[in-house]
Amino acid sequence: MKKSKVLQKETISIDLKPGEFLLIINKKKKLSDRSNVSFENKNIINIAIDNSKRINNSFMSLIKVYLTSLNPIRSIGRQCSEVISKYTGLPLNESEFKLKEVLNKLLCPNTEAILQSLPRKVQAYEKQRLMFAIAFIVKPKLIVLDDTIFKMEPELSSYVLGELKKLKEENKTSIILISKKLDTINEIIDNIAIMYKGTIVEYGKKDLLLTDPIHPYTRYMLTPEGAKALEETASEIANYVKDINNLPLNGCSFCLKCKKASYDCVYMTPKIENLNNDRQVICGNSSKIA
Repeated sequence: MKKSKVLQKETISIDLKPGEFLLIINKKKKLSDRSNVSFENKNIINIAIDNSKRINNSFMSLIKVYLTSLNPIRSIGRQCSEVISKYTGLPLNESEFKLKEVLNKLLCPNTEAILQSLPRKVQAYEKQRLMFAIAFIVKPKLIVLDDTIFKMEPELSSYVLGELKKLKEENKTSIILISKKLDTINEIIDNIAIMYKGTIVEYGKKDLLLTDPIHPYTRYMLTPEGAKALEETASEIANYVKDINNLPLNGCSFCLKCKKASYDCVYMTPKIENLNNDRQVICGNSSKIA
Protein backbone atom coordinates (compact mmCIF):
# COMPACT_ATOMS: atom_id res chain seq x y z
CA MET A 1 0.00 0.00 0.00
CA LYS A 2 1.39 3.37 -1.02
CA LYS A 3 1.47 6.34 1.30
CA SER A 4 1.39 9.90 0.07
CA LYS A 5 4.67 11.74 0.59
CA VAL A 6 2.74 14.89 1.39
CA LEU A 7 1.62 13.25 4.62
CA GLN A 8 5.22 12.60 5.58
CA LYS A 9 6.81 15.87 4.45
CA GLU A 10 4.23 18.63 4.63
CA THR A 11 2.53 19.39 7.89
CA ILE A 12 1.98 22.71 9.61
CA SER A 13 4.28 23.13 12.61
CA ILE A 14 2.81 24.55 15.80
CA ASP A 15 4.78 25.98 18.71
CA LEU A 16 2.47 25.99 21.73
CA LYS A 17 2.84 29.12 23.86
CA PRO A 18 2.47 29.35 27.66
CA GLY A 19 -1.17 29.80 28.58
CA GLU A 20 -2.42 28.81 25.12
CA PHE A 21 -5.45 26.56 24.68
CA LEU A 22 -5.11 24.65 21.43
CA LEU A 23 -7.96 22.57 20.02
CA ILE A 24 -6.80 19.89 17.58
CA ILE A 25 -9.79 18.60 15.66
CA ASN A 26 -9.05 15.07 14.58
CA LYS A 27 -11.50 12.22 14.06
CA LYS A 28 -9.11 9.72 15.64
CA LYS A 29 -8.68 11.87 18.76
CA LYS A 30 -4.92 11.37 18.91
CA LEU A 31 -1.71 12.79 17.50
CA SER A 32 0.22 10.93 14.83
CA ASP A 33 3.98 10.48 14.55
CA ARG A 34 3.87 12.96 11.66
CA SER A 35 2.24 15.76 13.62
CA ASN A 36 4.66 18.53 14.54
CA VAL A 37 3.29 20.21 17.66
CA SER A 38 5.95 21.40 20.08
CA PHE A 39 6.12 22.92 23.55
CA GLU A 40 9.27 24.54 24.89
CA ASN A 41 11.10 23.41 21.72
CA LYS A 42 10.22 19.73 22.21
CA ASN A 43 7.74 17.63 20.24
CA ILE A 44 4.58 16.81 22.22
CA ILE A 45 4.86 13.11 21.39
CA ASN A 46 8.42 13.00 22.75
CA ILE A 47 7.28 14.82 25.89
CA ALA A 48 4.52 12.24 26.37
CA ILE A 49 6.95 9.35 25.93
CA ASP A 50 9.48 10.85 28.35
CA ASN A 51 6.78 11.41 30.99
CA SER A 52 4.74 8.25 30.47
CA LYS A 53 5.92 6.61 33.72
CA ARG A 54 5.65 9.51 36.12
CA ILE A 55 3.36 12.30 37.29
CA ASN A 56 4.99 15.71 37.61
CA ASN A 57 4.36 19.42 37.32
CA SER A 58 5.71 19.80 33.78
CA PHE A 59 3.32 17.55 31.85
CA MET A 60 0.10 15.64 32.48
CA SER A 61 -1.77 13.55 29.94
CA LEU A 62 -5.41 12.86 30.74
CA ILE A 63 -5.97 10.65 27.70
CA LYS A 64 -7.13 7.03 28.08
CA VAL A 65 -4.38 5.64 30.33
CA TYR A 66 -4.73 6.97 33.86
CA LEU A 67 -2.28 6.60 36.74
CA THR A 68 -0.09 4.05 34.94
CA SER A 69 2.90 5.48 36.76
CA LEU A 70 1.69 4.41 40.21
CA ASN A 71 3.11 1.48 42.17
CA PRO A 72 0.53 -1.35 41.86
CA ILE A 73 1.06 -2.58 45.43
CA ARG A 74 0.71 0.75 47.28
CA SER A 75 -2.50 2.62 48.03
CA ILE A 76 -3.53 5.33 45.60
CA GLY A 77 -4.11 7.89 48.33
CA ARG A 78 -0.60 7.63 49.74
CA GLN A 79 1.05 7.83 46.34
CA CYS A 80 -1.07 10.74 45.08
CA SER A 81 -0.49 12.64 48.32
CA GLU A 82 3.26 12.17 47.91
CA VAL A 83 3.11 13.58 44.38
CA ILE A 84 1.13 16.60 45.56
CA SER A 85 3.48 17.15 48.51
CA LYS A 86 6.53 16.96 46.27
CA TYR A 87 5.37 19.64 43.84
CA THR A 88 3.44 21.96 46.17
CA GLY A 89 5.57 21.77 49.31
CA LEU A 90 2.53 20.87 51.45
CA PRO A 91 2.94 18.31 54.25
CA LEU A 92 1.54 14.86 53.46
CA ASN A 93 -1.52 15.24 55.68
CA GLU A 94 -2.41 18.59 54.09
CA SER A 95 -1.80 17.13 50.62
CA GLU A 96 -4.23 14.30 51.39
CA PHE A 97 -6.82 16.76 52.72
CA LYS A 98 -6.49 18.89 49.59
CA LEU A 99 -6.86 15.83 47.37
CA LYS A 100 -10.06 14.77 49.15
CA GLU A 101 -11.41 18.31 48.89
CA VAL A 102 -10.92 18.46 45.11
CA LEU A 103 -12.23 14.92 44.58
CA ASN A 104 -15.41 15.91 46.36
CA LYS A 105 -15.78 18.87 43.99
CA LEU A 106 -15.29 16.38 41.15
CA LEU A 107 -18.29 14.45 42.49
CA CYS A 108 -16.16 11.41 43.15
CA PRO A 109 -18.14 8.89 45.24
CA ASN A 110 -16.57 6.89 48.05
CA THR A 111 -13.47 9.09 48.21
CA GLU A 112 -12.09 7.41 51.31
CA ALA A 113 -12.45 3.92 49.82
CA ILE A 114 -10.82 4.99 46.56
CA LEU A 115 -7.78 6.51 48.26
CA GLN A 116 -7.27 3.36 50.31
CA SER A 117 -7.50 1.13 47.23
CA LEU A 118 -4.73 -0.25 45.05
CA PRO A 119 -4.58 1.20 41.50
CA ARG A 120 -5.97 -1.96 39.87
CA LYS A 121 -9.07 -1.84 42.09
CA VAL A 122 -10.17 1.62 40.92
CA GLN A 123 -12.63 2.18 38.08
CA ALA A 124 -11.56 4.08 34.94
CA TYR A 125 -13.81 7.09 35.64
CA GLU A 126 -12.44 7.28 39.19
CA LYS A 127 -8.86 7.24 37.89
CA GLN A 128 -9.78 10.00 35.46
CA ARG A 129 -11.08 12.19 38.26
CA LEU A 130 -7.99 11.48 40.33
CA MET A 131 -5.86 12.72 37.44
CA PHE A 132 -7.96 15.87 37.11
CA ALA A 133 -7.65 16.44 40.86
CA ILE A 134 -3.86 16.10 40.79
CA ALA A 135 -3.65 18.40 37.77
CA PHE A 136 -5.75 21.09 39.46
CA ILE A 137 -3.57 20.94 42.59
CA VAL A 138 -0.10 20.47 41.09
CA LYS A 139 -0.74 22.98 38.25
CA PRO A 140 1.46 21.51 35.48
CA LYS A 141 2.89 23.56 32.64
CA LEU A 142 1.14 21.43 30.02
CA ILE A 143 -2.04 19.33 29.96
CA VAL A 144 -3.17 17.11 27.09
CA LEU A 145 -6.70 15.72 27.15
CA ASP A 146 -9.40 14.32 24.88
CA ASP A 147 -13.13 15.01 24.77
CA THR A 148 -14.05 12.61 27.58
CA ILE A 149 -14.98 15.79 29.43
CA PHE A 150 -18.09 16.06 27.25
CA LYS A 151 -19.35 12.75 28.66
CA MET A 152 -19.39 14.00 32.25
CA GLU A 153 -22.44 15.21 34.13
CA PRO A 154 -23.19 18.89 33.30
CA GLU A 155 -22.28 20.07 36.83
CA LEU A 156 -18.98 18.20 36.75
CA SER A 157 -18.16 19.30 33.22
CA SER A 158 -18.76 22.92 34.21
CA TYR A 159 -16.42 22.60 37.21
CA VAL A 160 -13.65 20.97 35.15
CA LEU A 161 -13.87 23.64 32.45
CA GLY A 162 -13.75 26.35 35.09
CA GLU A 163 -10.61 24.87 36.66
CA LEU A 164 -8.94 24.47 33.27
CA LYS A 165 -9.71 28.11 32.53
CA LYS A 166 -8.16 29.17 35.87
CA LEU A 167 -5.01 27.12 35.18
CA LYS A 168 -4.73 28.74 31.76
CA GLU A 169 -5.21 32.30 32.97
CA GLU A 170 -3.57 32.24 36.41
CA ASN A 171 -0.86 29.61 36.03
CA LYS A 172 -0.21 30.04 32.27
CA THR A 173 -0.79 26.31 31.82
CA SER A 174 -0.85 25.34 28.14
CA ILE A 175 -3.67 22.98 27.19
CA ILE A 176 -4.16 20.72 24.18
CA LEU A 177 -7.58 19.22 23.60
CA ILE A 178 -7.80 16.55 20.90
CA SER A 179 -11.39 16.22 19.86
CA LYS A 180 -13.89 15.88 17.02
CA LYS A 181 -15.99 18.86 18.04
CA LEU A 182 -16.08 22.27 19.68
CA ASP A 183 -18.98 21.85 22.07
CA THR A 184 -18.89 23.86 25.30
CA ILE A 185 -15.17 24.68 25.32
CA ASN A 186 -15.50 27.27 22.55
CA GLU A 187 -15.11 30.25 24.89
CA ILE A 188 -11.67 29.26 26.25
CA ILE A 189 -10.04 28.11 22.98
CA ASP A 190 -7.32 30.34 21.52
CA ASN A 191 -6.30 28.48 18.37
CA ILE A 192 -7.61 25.59 16.28
CA ALA A 193 -5.66 23.04 14.23
CA ILE A 194 -7.42 20.79 11.73
CA MET A 195 -5.80 17.38 11.26
CA TYR A 196 -6.47 15.08 8.30
CA LYS A 197 -4.77 11.68 8.03
CA GLY A 198 -2.06 12.70 10.48
CA THR A 199 -1.35 16.06 8.83
CA ILE A 200 -2.33 19.48 10.17
CA VAL A 201 -3.90 21.06 7.08
CA GLU A 202 -5.06 24.35 8.60
CA TYR A 203 -4.15 26.28 11.73
CA GLY A 204 -5.08 29.68 13.05
CA LYS A 205 -6.92 31.82 15.55
CA LYS A 206 -10.24 30.37 16.64
CA ASP A 207 -12.33 33.24 15.27
CA LEU A 208 -10.62 33.10 11.87
CA LEU A 209 -11.26 29.39 11.37
CA LEU A 210 -14.83 29.59 12.63
CA THR A 211 -15.82 32.57 10.48
CA ASP A 212 -13.67 31.99 7.40
CA PRO A 213 -12.47 28.36 7.04
CA ILE A 214 -10.24 27.94 3.98
CA HIS A 215 -9.34 24.27 3.62
CA PRO A 216 -12.31 22.18 2.39
CA TYR A 217 -11.77 19.70 5.21
CA THR A 218 -11.92 22.55 7.74
CA ARG A 219 -15.27 23.54 6.27
CA TYR A 220 -16.43 19.95 6.51
CA MET A 221 -15.45 19.68 10.19
CA LEU A 222 -16.54 23.11 11.41
CA THR A 223 -19.63 24.07 9.41
CA PRO A 224 -22.90 22.26 8.69
CA GLU A 225 -22.86 23.71 5.18
CA GLY A 226 -19.40 22.28 4.55
CA ALA A 227 -20.42 18.82 5.73
CA LYS A 228 -23.50 18.88 3.50
CA ALA A 229 -21.53 20.08 0.47
CA LEU A 230 -18.93 17.38 0.93
CA GLU A 231 -21.57 14.67 1.15
CA GLU A 232 -23.60 15.89 -1.82
CA THR A 233 -20.89 16.98 -4.25
CA ALA A 234 -18.39 14.49 -5.57
CA SER A 235 -14.99 15.60 -6.84
CA GLU A 236 -14.77 15.88 -10.63
CA ILE A 237 -11.70 13.68 -10.58
CA ALA A 238 -13.24 10.99 -8.38
CA ASN A 239 -13.88 8.79 -11.41
CA TYR A 240 -10.33 9.39 -12.65
CA VAL A 241 -8.72 8.07 -9.50
CA LYS A 242 -10.85 5.30 -8.04
CA ASP A 243 -8.73 4.50 -4.99
CA ILE A 244 -6.97 7.06 -2.83
CA ASN A 245 -4.18 4.54 -2.20
CA ASN A 246 -3.35 4.68 -5.91
CA LEU A 247 -2.74 8.41 -5.93
CA PRO A 248 0.68 9.48 -7.23
CA LEU A 249 3.07 9.91 -4.32
CA ASN A 250 3.06 13.71 -4.57
CA GLY A 251 -0.71 14.11 -4.68
CA CYS A 252 -3.08 15.65 -2.17
CA SER A 253 -4.72 13.00 -0.03
CA PHE A 254 -7.99 14.93 0.21
CA CYS A 255 -8.51 15.64 -3.50
CA LEU A 256 -11.03 12.84 -4.14
CA LYS A 257 -13.42 14.42 -1.65
CA CYS A 258 -12.87 18.05 -2.65
CA LYS A 259 -15.25 19.59 -5.17
CA LYS A 260 -12.62 22.20 -6.10
CA ALA A 261 -9.95 19.58 -6.86
CA SER A 262 -8.21 19.61 -10.23
CA TYR A 263 -5.80 17.24 -11.90
CA ASP A 264 -2.97 19.32 -10.45
CA CYS A 265 -4.14 18.17 -7.02
CA VAL A 266 -3.49 14.58 -8.07
CA TYR A 267 0.08 15.18 -9.16
CA MET A 268 1.30 18.34 -7.40
CA THR A 269 2.37 18.47 -3.76
CA PRO A 270 0.39 21.17 -1.89
CA LYS A 271 2.64 23.53 0.03
CA ILE A 272 2.17 25.32 3.32
CA GLU A 273 0.78 28.79 2.69
CA ASN A 274 1.38 31.43 5.36
CA LEU A 275 -1.55 33.80 5.01
CA ASN A 276 -0.48 35.92 7.99
CA ASN A 277 1.02 35.45 11.44
CA ASP A 278 -2.18 33.84 12.68
CA ARG A 279 -3.09 31.59 9.74
CA GLN A 280 -1.56 28.71 7.79
CA VAL A 281 -3.12 26.28 5.32
CA ILE A 282 -1.98 23.40 3.11
CA CYS A 283 -4.10 23.48 -0.03
CA GLY A 284 -3.14 23.90 -3.69
CA ASN A 285 -6.51 25.50 -4.38
CA SER A 286 -6.80 27.79 -1.36
CA SER A 287 -6.97 30.88 -3.58
CA LYS A 288 -9.88 29.34 -5.54
CA ILE A 289 -12.00 28.41 -2.57
CA ALA A 290 -14.73 30.96 -1.99
